[in-house]
Amino acid sequence: AEHTSEVLLRLHDLLALRGDLGAALGDPRFRGRLFWAAFLHDWGKAARSFQRQVREPEYRWGQRHEVISLAFTPYLAAPQSDDERWIAAAIVSHHRDLETIRQAHNVGQGGEHVKGIELLVADFDPDALAPLWRWLAVEGRAWAEAFGLSAEEWPLRQAEPESPAAFRARAPDAIVNGLFAYYDAVEDLKAEGAFSVAPFMLRGLMMNADHAGSAHARPFLRTPLPEADTLLATYAAEWNGGPLHPHQTQAAHTSGSTILIAPTGSGKTEAALAWAAAQRDPEGRSASRLFYVLPYQASMNAMRDRLAKRFEEKNVALQHGRARHALYRRYLECDASPRQAAGAASAAQALGRLNVPPIRILSPYQLLKAFYRLRGYEAILADAHGGLFILDEIHAYDVERLARFLAVFGRLARDFDARFCFMSATFPDLLKRKLREEIGPLAELTATPQTQAAFRRHRVRLLPGDLLAPAALDRIAATAAGESVLVCCNTVSRAQRAWNELRARGLKPELLHGRFNARDRMGKERRLQDRMGTNVSRPEESGAPREVMVATQVVEVSLDVDFDALYTDPAPLDALLQRMGRVNRGRRVPLRDVAVFSEPVEDPRPYEAEIVSRAVAILAREFGVTGGVLDEAAVSGWLNEVYSCGLAERWKQDYATTRKDFERSILDDLYPFQSDEAMEELFYKAFDATEVLPLSLREEYLRERETNPLGASELLVPVRWAQWGRLKRAGALVERLEPERVWVADRPYCEALGLQL
Repeated sequence: AEHTSEVLLRLHDLLALRGDLGAALGDPRFRGRLFWAAFLHDWGKAARSFQRQVREPEYRWGQRHEVISLAFTPYLAAPQSDDERWIAAAIVSHHRDLETIRQAHNVGQGGEHVKGIELLVADFDPDALAPLWRWLAVEGRAWAEAFGLSAEEWPLRQAEPESPAAFRARAPDAIVNGLFAYYDAVEDLKAEGAFSVAPFMLRGLMMNADHAGSAHARPFLRTPLPEADTLLATYAAEWNGGPLHPHQTQAAHTSGSTILIAPTGSGKTEAALAWAAAQRDPEGRSASRLFYVLPYQASMNAMRDRLAKRFEEKNVALQHGRARHALYRRYLECDASPRQAAGAASAAQALGRLNVPPIRILSPYQLLKAFYRLRGYEAILADAHGGLFILDEIHAYDVERLARFLAVFGRLARDFDARFCFMSATFPDLLKRKLREEIGPLAELTATPQTQAAFRRHRVRLLPGDLLAPAALDRIAATAAGESVLVCCNTVSRAQRAWNELRARGLKPELLHGRFNARDRMGKERRLQDRMGTNVSRPEESGAPREVMVATQVVEVSLDVDFDALYTDPAPLDALLQRMGRVNRGRRVPLRDVAVFSEPVEDPRPYEAEIVSRAVAILAREFGVTGGVLDEAAVSGWLNEVYSCGLAERWKQDYATTRKDFERSILDDLYPFQSDEAMEELFYKAFDATEVLPLSLREEYLRERETNPLGASELLVPVRWAQWGRLKRAGALVERLEPERVWVADRPYCEALGLQL
């Protein structure tokens, strides 16, 4: 009874977040069916063998209590009714997928399965029948009223008490009918071909409520977003009375999905939060959930800290592949012991998985998992219903990934009542058209010419040659004698070479890229933020040496850092603009120098050569070696120039091909109640990295895993699957540690350089 109460309280929270969900789904009895399914979902636990399993940890029953719970659906729903179908589906699916249940109870093939069900019924404690019936008949209506159900939402029949003998005679058929109703419901969903949201919401909300109830989680609350004007006033107070930028004020009075275009460093994050605060329901309440979607772990970690300060840590969850490590580091920095930090990080991650915090910082891959039907995908989709999504710098994804992500966002917008704010310093028209095709109508907010002019902070030069050439490195070293310098390379190997060369010239640069283990990378990110954050004193102001940072694309998005100068490999225009946005971000002086090298463009991994070569050509035309002041308002026009003629057609063709394949193989095969292990493997191979343990850290790993498993896992280094394959073919994977199945890689690793492949 206590657990049922907890589940119903959390279910009430989840439904209250989403207004009149029954009306939105076209099912006025949706809430009632969910309520009664949750009320009955664990009645099968009165089986004597289940109770023995609870009391005797060494005993294993091997049966499913939720199947026995189906014996009681006739108390509530007429046989072969929609009520029976969906109450049965919610009950029997609240732990296991359809195939697990069907393999155990394939009631359509032979009498032995029905016989097995008769044995389950015989195991049910007859002394439980009378109190369970009284709970429903006497207390059930009061529970439903406390839940807030109206009379129309109660699929409640007038059940009569029954004897144990009558129950044993009736219950097997009730269970078989309930299983048939469930199996048929799923088959109908697969056969119809038309996408239906309600079944996803049914299972997703049921699973969310049951898991949260079992965990004794705190209530599900709305996003703690104040009224938009109140939030703007808070910004103004923090900035000593302003001034606010017009695009921030405009965002606070914009309803519905939008595109936000404003210079880097001009408060796009604050504008996006003001937009989110403006999205109220008809009763004036804030949105159920806010998802802040970013491409890189460094930017996700930084944004988590930023939003946790504004909206309280308990309201913000971090969700990416190494989130637990990031949280562990944060708690260690707050003077927690390793054991305390590991416990706090695990607890925070668990709350995130339970979808309890109303604000999430995540990558789009976390959303993509739901469409590949990874385990728990219905809960992800149900949680996204009615949510707000802020997407920062979607330029960071190649066209194939972008096609998949936008298809997912479009499905969320059309079927799950999601709203989106896409923001960047630049948007080519090509991308705007695709956003509108997928999402629908989008308001467009653009920084005013006055704001654009105020953010002319950079003097751009296109330098001949390669950043790794000796003369170029000498130039960087000379600049570092008087200024803090950011050096951006397109690949990890180039960044490692640049770091080594600058060390040889007497500098002490820091290196940041994606091939460090979690412990070292988190420390680097924290030191970078502490030393080079926009609002902290510059190193030279305290007499410390100038900061020199060599980095890959991980510094491009949402890292609030402020260098004096930039030297960078050639890259697409939008990526270059993001790199420039890490220089003179606080506008301490009118202009700072940013230099782009013209080579290499023939092999500019990870980018496409033609896009980079067109960007270089435009920079040569606009600035040349002598340089000029960058007007960010002109960049969108330059991007349209880049994506013109044959390149635009090829981009659109690649997008359309990927989009069509994704719809046919993934979106068209999306139905509830059954995850897909084959697609799970496909997802991780296509989109996720794996990890290896450098041989030099093997002994430390073995020591740590005995007393601090989370600390041990911090020593693993992410590599792409293709890199893992090359290591394997080269014989560099020398050992696999069990039971974690961790491969040991015989490749150099150090805190300064990371893993050298």
